[in-house]
Amino acid sequence: MLDRALTKEKVSLEVVLENINAAVDSLALCRFTSFSLSEEYYSRMLSSVTGVEYSENDFIKVGERIWNLERLFNNKAGFTHEDDTLPSRLTSEPISSGPAKGQVCRLDEMLQDYYKSRGWDEKGRPLKYKLKELGLENV
Repeated sequence: MLDRALTKEKVSLEVVLENINAAVDSLALCRFTSFSLSEEYYSRMLSSVTGVEYSENDFIKVGERIWNLERLFNNKAGFTHEDDTLPSRLTSEPISSGPAKGQVCRLDEMLQDYYKSRGWDEKGRPLKYKLKELGLENV
């Protein structure tokens, strides 16, 4: 079980979930199918549609490629690390009631770890090794 108050453990889970969701979105399926279907099922579906064999890891890598392509597009469109934020009410106004009472989202503690986990530089730009790893070095 992941402790919602911790910051370090969230980053790697977030990256994997983003990759899976990007790949699921590319299949033009309802996102709610991810509550009941596995990466193995999705990889078989992608293999059937394309005629190319995809493993579960390949499927997740498809999502990682998509996520990085979107990031490259957004960087070229003028978005920077300064846009990687949340509304101030989430980062500065403590929750008023419930089990998370008094807490705020500590995004600033997680963002650099997120970039590092993604293979991006400190400004949130994909690094050359990551683009090469994903076959995107000429993008």
